[in-house]
Amino acid sequence: MKTVGANNKEGGLIAKILLIIIALALLKFFFDFNIIDFFKSPKVADSFAFVKNLIIVVWNKVLLAPLSYIWEHIIVNVVWKTLKEGFAILDGWVKS
Repeated sequence: MKTVGANNKEGGLIAKILLIIIALALLKFFFDFNIIDFFKSPKVADSFAFVKNLIIVVWNKVLLAPLSYIWEHIIVNVVWKTLKEGFAILDGWVKS
């Protein structure tokens, strides 16, 4: 049972989004900080480009092969086999 009050550590997604929006509005009001200009700055853009390229390299060199194998040979085969058996059972029920 969920508790309501100060002891509840679970926050909602909408509450977090509203908190971020309020924080950005306060930054703009008190410090004349523009988040769009911040993200368009060359330093931040270079950092995001580096992180993007790092994620692409890690995906292609490390994660792609094992995750593709797991997806194709384990998940898809198990799901397909289960669906085929389920449809065979349903087909038997419908024909009887």
